[in-house]
Amino acid sequence: MIPLKDNQDVASFLVTKHSWKGKYKRVFSVGTHGITTYNPDRLEVTNKWLYADVVTIASAKHSNSVANHDFTLVMKKDKKVDSMKFSSEHKCLILTEAFKYRHLFSEKPKDVFRYQAYKHHWSGTRLPVVLEVGPCALDQLDPSTHTILASYPYCDIQGVLPVRDVSGGFVLAVGGYSRLHLFSNAMDHQIIINKMMETSNLILSSNIKWRPASDLDERVHSPQSEPRASYGADAADTLLGCITSFATRWSAISGAERRARSVYPHAPRVPSRTAPSVCGRGNGVQPSQRLFAENKEKLITGALSALVNSSPTANLPPRELEAQFHALRRLCASKVGFAAFTTLPGFREWIGGGVVGALRRGGAACAPAALDAVCALMQPMHQEPDLRQEQLNKASMLSSPAFLDSLLSMWAEHVVLYYLFYTAALDAVCALMQPMHQEPDLCQEQLNKASMLSSPAFLDSLLSIGALVVAAMLDFLTFALCVPYSETTDGKQFDQLLEMVANKGRVLFKLFEHPSMAIVKGAGLVMRALVEEGGASVGSRMQALALAEAALPRHLLTALYAAAADGTKLHRRHLARHLVALWLRPVVLRRRRERLKSTANWPMFYYQFHRDHALPNLIWNHTFKGAM
Repeated sequence: MIPLKDNQDVASFLVTKHSWKGKYKRVFSVGTHGITTYNPDRLEVTNKWLYADVVTIASAKHSNSVANHDFTLVMKKDKKVDSMKFSSEHKCLILTEAFKYRHLFSEKPKDVFRYQAYKHHWSGTRLPVVLEVGPCALDQLDPSTHTILASYPYCDIQGVLPVRDVSGGFVLAVGGYSRLHLFSNAMDHQIIINKMMETSNLILSSNIKWRPASDLDERVHSPQSEPRASYGADAADTLLGCITSFATRWSAISGAERRARSVYPHAPRVPSRTAPSVCGRGNGVQPSQRLFAENKEKLITGALSALVNSSPTANLPPRELEAQFHALRRLCASKVGFAAFTTLPGFREWIGGGVVGALRRGGAACAPAALDAVCALMQPMHQEPDLRQEQLNKASMLSSPAFLDSLLSMWAEHVVLYYLFYTAALDAVCALMQPMHQEPDLCQEQLNKASMLSSPAFLDSLLSIGALVVAAMLDFLTFALCVPYSETTDGKQFDQLLEMVANKGRVLFKLFEHPSMAIVKGAGLVMRALVEEGGASVGSRMQALALAEAALPRHLLTALYAAAADGTKLHRRHLARHLVALWLRPVVLRRRRERLKSTANWPMFYYQFHRDHALPNLIWNHTFKGAM
């Protein structure tokens, strides 16, 4: 069956279709022009409906509890009304995505529930808005154009709370962290809340919790009680790195082998499906259900073979290349995928050429995705890893000095550009996106953000020098050089890479100034490996650079005065104390080959440093009194 013309799938879910034939799996996709179902074995279209033919989509009539996953799609077929029944644990998300296109359905909603209200900004100003109680979400509309400014899906609302000192005020607690959004409507606020609860229960079979809280007042959004968070270049870059890294890694870290998707090997056999489109679809598959009951090892090997034999990476657009690396990372998180690096013909050459090409091309996403794939082949993420296979993978990955030199040169370039250009540039961008003056104009703030975020090329150029590449490269060095991961690294290759990193010593010291604690910690682990396991000349060079780059006095200051009550500062203090001990008076004690360690009693030094030596009882104690 031919797909819908010009349709792009927005959200896809694995569902169970209920028909007279029985129950079987389908991929249910909500698109820009209609709804499509696919056979998950080969991703061929099994059904399609334009939104103009869709009457509605709703929970089954008997669905009276959240545990019920049934929903029905009602559509027009041959001038008659027909329906299809599906079930999925993601029913609420499916309905929420589908109802975003309800204005295109064949039957428009008869009743529209809109109410004038105010949105309370963190600065204390009130912004007039229109609240529309939709089938699956509360929409915040512009009062003049009625365009959607924000949407709060019922399935994401953790609760509704009243505000005692705001007339008609109520708060929506949205998302996993219950971010609070304060609205007010003196006349109809209870009607809005009741209508939300009624609609959520009727459409989604989901209940929004009403949480009476007499002690909640406007201070939850008050600038005095919650200081304004102003993100500069460093914090914004670090935040971006953490969020993006988590978003791209979460699916492979926990039980990746059990969730390896056979979408990859099946789809390349279908002429109408390209490998990049299959990679993109596979990367977005929900991880909670298994798609196939076939042998996983055969499927994963076939998927990797399909990737290796696909189009050269140099010919792929950046987005498709990124999708391939993410797919590769997920597949190599399994035991058979991890072993394929040394057993599958052509795999090593393909990954080497693809990674070097991605690094030369740059970009905000390709380079980090490539390095993440390399790290997945260096350190196993599956249970019960084979140490011998880990040794073979590392030996193969670290065998080319030219490849390692290209990685380190790219890494050094990103670090230097970060400190020469990126921080100042992003500070200027942040100043234009978020007003820092009193009584900000919210409309002007929206205009600035819309203008700043309108160019994908501009955003890509800003993000391409960020923390993701630096952090991914530190992961690579950690798996190769730092304990306990370095125990599976070949001795000669270890020395070779250690010397190459030591030659980039100034770059490493610059990372100690980075605002991201993860990057600072990674740099500290690599520095520890250089000093403890490098030769005498390496240790001397690091000591000299510690003084030349002013790292030693800065870390000594942190080691002495960092507050222990702050968790982040406590971590920095611990790292600083360890680095100071490495940079001052190292002696040969014991090595896995030749370990260097300070014998000075630094803990006693820091303990005595913080004691009040002006107290009289430090001298006039019972022992001293008896001696008198």
